[in-house]
Amino acid sequence: GLVAESNEENNIAATNVTLSGCTTTALPDLIIESITATPNPFTGNKSATISVKVKNIGMASASNILIGTGQPVAVSFGSTACRTATLTPGGTCVDTFNFIAPSTGNSFVFNASADTGNAILESNENNNFLSRTFTINQPAQ
Repeated sequence: GLVAESNEENNIAATNVTLSGCTTTALPDLIIESITATPNPFTGNKSATISVKVKNIGMASASNILIGTGQPVAVSFGSTACRTATLTPGGTCVDTFNFIAPSTGNSFVFNASADTGNAILESNENNNFLSRTFTINQPAQ
């Protein structure tokens, strides 16, 4: 340090402090637990379904959960269970998405985000996204 001492290692002290009048708010914390597909692998230019499982790893319930996909192909909802569910801590819900697999390329990346737009206040707003790459088998030309 700035002052020469015979022992520089004994300059720290610790004690327990009790705080009163403080409150903490329990919040939900939504994650995309898994992304699965049927069929897997996909066949190009054929129907496919992707299931997105959301889990609440937080300490409070969450409801009206919107899953965003931001896909480059047209995706329609097969089910919207997460929009109507109330996820208690540890609870899960699954939404499905239907689409036609791309007719070009050999892979497809599906992105999913729980709580699109951050409408639900969470304990961690930075763990809502998951991406998964699926194989596409293109039909012989």
